[in-house]
Amino acid sequence: MQISPTHIGETFDYTIKAYDIDAHKRATPLALIRAMHEAAMQNVIRLGISVWDLEPQNLAWVLMSKYVQFERLPILGEKIQIVTQPSGFEKVFTYRDYKVLDEAGNTLLYSASTWLLMNTESRRMTRIPENIRSFKKEIPAPEHCLPRCDVKFKKLEQIDAMENIKVGWHDLDFNGHANNVQYVRWMLEPLGEVLKGQQLQRLEIQFRAECRWQEILTSKVQKESDVSYLHQLSKEEKVLALARTIWKEGLDVKK
Repeated sequence: MQISPTHIGETFDYTIKAYDIDAHKRATPLALIRAMHEAAMQNVIRLGISVWDLEPQNLAWVLMSKYVQFERLPILGEKIQIVTQPSGFEKVFTYRDYKVLDEAGNTLLYSASTWLLMNTESRRMTRIPENIRSFKKEIPAPEHCLPRCDVKFKKLEQIDAMENIKVGWHDLDFNGHANNVQYVRWMLEPLGEVLKGQQLQRLEIQFRAECRWQEILTSKVQKESDVSYLHQLSKEEKVLALARTIWKEGLDVKK
């Protein structure tokens, strides 16, 4: 990725690699989410508010919720641009937008996310410090930002598919707990044949709790309709994440 600094946001050039694609030579939703998160990381490093900058204050960023709307999945070798920027502050919450474009400037996907700051000693949310709130004056006007991510789900009422998971060492991130992209992977896995023949259109996910190495999790799915599913990731009775996915028949790829 090459960084092209803009005001408070960032634009990155990226080429879809062999390790990003599935059997149809399309970038997987997981690969694109991972690329967006890397873009956000590079952005906060430049702004001086990364996890390492906040470590002396015993603070860490926590992703609370996210939605992603997929218009088209790019293919192997395709050049894309990832645009990301902070999009607002509200009490203990911060917001971040993403947009991924093809070479012609068409939108491949867009995403909005909600974050908070956690005190790493008390494990509780904390107010946004003034050095971060000072960026508020540089944030684009609301009409130039995506709608806020406001996803709320209840526990599943029934189980139509289920898989058990053991958290592996390579599922962990630099904080020592499971990476949130792994949560998405685990929650999609019970869908089976849906993954082969349909294309993900929309993902809405709410993160509730962290998990660690060698813990045993259960991924459950409830079918809402032929194209819509509810997902729940749990550790025993504790819910770690809830999600909804919406799919469409067929596989749209650029020829």
